[in-house]
Parts: sequence; structure tokens; C-alpha cells
Amino acid sequence: FVIGAFTHLDPEHGFIGYSAELLSSNTKPDYTSGETFFTVFGVFFPAAT
Repeated sequence: FVIGAFTHLDPEHGFIGYSAELLSSNTKPDYTSGETFFTVFGVFFPAAT
């Protein structure tokens, strides 16, 4: 898995590889309007416990 993640790129299926730009865009939250961390957490937490 680890070696294949660096050698096999498949943009048609959504895997475009590793990049600093991609990491930066996926690190920051981007909630839809009206949603916050707590509204999302309130749905996730009961499902995960």
C-alpha cells in the first residue's frame, strides 16, 4: 500500500498523488453555511460511541 501510494496515480478515480497544495486545502475546515464544528461533532460523536 505505501509504495503503491507513491507510484500509482489514478486521476480518473480521484487519486492525484501527494502535494503540499492538496494537504493545505484538506487541512482547513470548509463547512457549509449554517454548520460549525459543534453541529458536525454533535452528529458524529453519538454515532462513534
